[in-house]
Amino acid sequence: MVVENYRGIKVITGAGIVFLFACLLSSIILLLHEPSIDICVFIIVSTLVSLLGIMDDYLGDNNAKGIKGHINTILRGEMSTGAIKAILGIFTGLIVSIIYYDRIFEIIINTSIFALCINFFNLLDLRPGRTIKTFIMFIVLFLFFNNSDFIWMFYPMLGVLSVYIFGEMREVYMLGDSGANLIGGIMGLFIIRSMTTNWKIIILSFLIIIHLFAEFNSISACIKKNPILRFIDNIGRIRS
Repeated sequence: MVVENYRGIKVITGAGIVFLFACLLSSIILLLHEPSIDICVFIIVSTLVSLLGIMDDYLGDNNAKGIKGHINTILRGEMSTGAIKAILGIFTGLIVSIIYYDRIFEIIINTSIFALCINFFNLLDLRPGRTIKTFIMFIVLFLFFNNSDFIWMFYPMLGVLSVYIFGEMREVYMLGDSGANLIGGIMGLFIIRSMTTNWKIIILSFLIIIHLFAEFNSISACIKKNPILRFIDNIGRIRS
């Protein structure tokens, strides 16, 4: 489970699996204390999206890039691990949406947000700390505009981050799909459970724009050209 990062340095990938253990341990304790459908869904989502990420970290190839690349692979009658992950991610989002909503419009919006959230955080996992910083910024923004009862979903990951972050910033290991998937899946679940429809439409529009941009442009190149984004991106990085 070793890959070359953006600088050609060999790093351990898939280290984000540690977040799954924290999520499962904390949620099982909560479930034993006060059973609820939300905790059960949290456990299922955490496990499924992490396992999909592990599959891509361990078996994945880089032959198909982007949404367009995976669609072309499917149209050719082939099936990459990325395409399998995308299909199962959409299916997981669909099941979660059906559990909480019964209107077709809401199910479509929530399923789309869930699937795109997973891929969005995967797109960011190309530089040390980028996915984690974005994750934290999203939490701060969401709490600023919406004081949610579902903030507990983030506690396990925030707890592990206080220890995990040092190795990633030193380029010893990286989240990999197993970690980025989990962050995206939990973020998607949080949005589904805590946001109003109007906010969801805004968030979905943002995710669609980012994905369309990423299909034809490099997010890393865009960040490098912007002084503010470049400064934030470089915060805490300790090159070995």
